[in-house]
Amino acid sequence: MINLRNLRNFDLNGLPLFFSVFKHSSITKAAMELETSPSNVTQGINKLRKHFNDPLFVRVGMGIEPTIFCTQLHAALLSSFSEMCGSMFSEDAKEEIVIYSPDGPMFDFIDKYSKAEGTETLPKITHISQVVDSNTALELFSFRKADIVITHEKTVSPGIISTKLYTMRVFIAFGNQHPQREALSDVHNNDKAMLEQPWVTVNNSFAYYQSIRKNNEAISKIIRKRKKVVFESSSQFLNLLFIEKNNAIGVLSELVYKNMNKAWRESISLIPSPEIELDVYINYKTSAKKLMPIIDIFKGKA
Repeated sequence: MINLRNLRNFDLNGLPLFFSVFKHSSITKAAMELETSPSNVTQGINKLRKHFNDPLFVRVGMGIEPTIFCTQLHAALLSSFSEMCGSMFSEDAKEEIVIYSPDGPMFDFIDKYSKAEGTETLPKITHISQVVDSNTALELFSFRKADIVITHEKTVSPGIISTKLYTMRVFIAFGNQHPQREALSDVHNNDKAMLEQPWVTVNNSFAYYQSIRKNNEAISKIIRKRKKVVFESSSQFLNLLFIEKNNAIGVLSELVYKNMNKAWRESISLIPSPEIELDVYINYKTSAKKLMPIIDIFKGKA
């Protein structure tokens, strides 16, 4: 438990620096937001470090992350100063909503967004194209890197709401000019041809194919026994381009297929059976009231 009596004899001018660095995980971005120099921000943070006898922020890779004490201090300060400082330090004051999601569910979201009312008042949306499992989702929330995470499995954790949006279909895809097109189309009787093909996968394919395994063991067996993976990308359109141009094989979301232009649909073949179904879950923090208009769009309520 943080004792805020430590703020006695403390220059409160350092608090905006603290909140801004915590929000952006960056000295440079905090300086830009506060219209000051990075050196001034660093000096202010160093004073806080000395006062609280804690490093507060530590360098991880190319960025910085808060210490455990820093995270606790941030929560205590937000609780104590929210009324006095208004929205200045509030999480709801963020001008950006970061969404981690595969491409397919975002196509559905964009279609609903275009039909929703009042979108002109919503914050900027930043989409990170990535297949995320429930453990990674929790890490993203813990390090405040995401506001909304779309997964193919339910995320179970206190403080996180995980709601099923719908079930989407996924197909095996290959180019119409593939030299073994006929053999590949008969997957029931000729899975050997499929096993020998160069495969294209999505990034973090473990999370993706774990979901497939739960739904369709036959296709999962083929995927596990495939000979080689030659290309991997978080972009399903890049995966499709590689499939078409290089006689490869991969999986394709129905939502992505529906949003392909006519020329692309005519160049790609889908194996209609056996088809795979993947559940789609939306995950967000229980305290994130500012997200509700975006969540309602995902749910088709806007």
